[in-house]
Formats: sequence, C-alpha cells, structure tokens
Amino acid sequence: MPYWTKLLMDWKDRIERRMSWIAIPGLIRYVAAAHFLVFILAKLVPGYLGYLTLNPTAILHGEVWRLISWMLVPQTLSFFWILFAVLWLWFLGDFLETAWGTFRSNVFFWLGVIGCTLGAFLIGAGGGTFNWYLNLSILFAFATLDPDHPVYFFFIPLKAKWLAWISAVFLAISFVLSPWLGKAALLLSFSNYWLFFGPTLWREARHAKKAKTRREQFVQASQPEEPTLHCCHVCGATEISAPDMDFRVSADGQEYCSQHLPGRGLPSEKNK
Repeated sequence: MPYWTKLLMDWKDRIERRMSWIAIPGLIRYVAAAHFLVFILAKLVPGYLGYLTLNPTAILHGEVWRLISWMLVPQTLSFFWILFAVLWLWFLGDFLETAWGTFRSNVFFWLGVIGCTLGAFLIGAGGGTFNWYLNLSILFAFATLDPDHPVYFFFIPLKAKWLAWISAVFLAISFVLSPWLGKAALLLSFSNYWLFFGPTLWREARHAKKAKTRREQFVQASQPEEPTLHCCHVCGATEISAPDMDFRVSADGQEYCSQHLPGRGLPSEKNK
C-alpha cells in the first residue's frame, strides 16, 4: 500500500484520539431540526433567509454568522416536502453516527461545511447550491457504506446506490457545464467525501484492475490453441509459427518442415 494512502487512512484515528471530547452527539439531528425551525421562520418573516445564506461578500463585510447559519437553511420551502427533507437528513445523520461513531460523523459533516464554504469563496458566490452539495455528500457517504440499503420513496423500494447514482448524474452535468472555478469549487465541496473514502476507492479500483488483468490472462491461457494443418515432427513448427516454411510428408509417414525433412536433396514427398 502506498505511504500516502496509508497516511490518509490513519489520520482519522490520530485526530479522534486527541479530540474526541469535542464531538457533539446527534449533531446532524440538530441541523435537521434547525432546518424545520428556519422553514417556519422563513414563512413568518419574509426575507429572513436573506440573513442566513452563504454570501462571501456579506461575510467579508462583517456578517460572520453566515459561516455557520447557511448550513441551517433548508433546501425546500414547500409545505409538502419539508417534512420529508427533515426526516431524511435526520435518518442519514443517525446512520452515519451509528456506522462511524459520534466523532467521525462530526468530522465528516464539518469538513463538508468547510469545503463548501471555501468553494463559495473561490467563486465569490454562495446560495443554495452549496447546501445541496453538503446534503449530497452525506447521501454519498450513506450509499458507499451500505449501497443496498432499501429506501422507500412513496412506497417504491429503491436502493441507496440508485439514489446516489441518480444524484451523481445531475452533479456530473453541473460539473461539465460549470467554468473551471466552478469545477474546482464543486470538487472542494466534496472534500469530506474524498478524504473519508478516496483511499479506499483508489485501493478497490487498483484491486479490480489487477483482478481483471488476472482473469483475462487466465481465460487466454485456458483457451485451446488454434488448430493447425501442418506440424514439424522434429521442431514443432506450424504454418502459424512459421508461415514462410514449407511442410512435406516423408516416407515414414511423419510431416517435417523443409529444414528437417529427412534426406534433403532427394525428390520431395507429396505435399500434404
């Protein structure tokens, strides 16, 4: 295993041993609940969301609370969808905390917040796009950890990996259509996913490539050799291995190439 891959895989253990005390149990639950509260306030106070969203220009002018408040803005203002969105984020947060523990799920979330914030500053604009990126990184983590987990969408059973792939398609379209700074901001926004899963995905991809190569070599070796019409009784040359060679049958009934034909210089035998 390359040293840098091992280093990336070990960094979470080293940080957890030193800083596990700062983890907040149920952090993503609190964020999901805040989404519902902000939704209600946005309905009661027009323009309220304008003071919370991720806005690099406003942050540079002193509105530093936006560094945190933007992650509390829900992705929908629909009365129909808000409950689904809150419960979905709540479920994802519980899943990650159960799978990783409180500290690692906290680190993953805060790395996503930092990556999205840096991405917004890179392009000089924020908005709800980075809220989508943050929530999407959590979905990708869930689908990577348990790709076959059943998810029921209006009673239709779907697998977690299907939701992730569908989301990835829209993300890929956004990536292709974005300018270079936008592409960099998008990749930066998913730095939490790359740091947590990148080394594992890289190792699995290399293993899959090696396994494919070994499988192809095995199939090639197990296939029978191509049948030939001529084969020298002495050296084993065929019309495939020696296409310029002449083959003849000798008086003893064996076939020879022109170099090993017994009694060379005598009238040749009948060509087979």
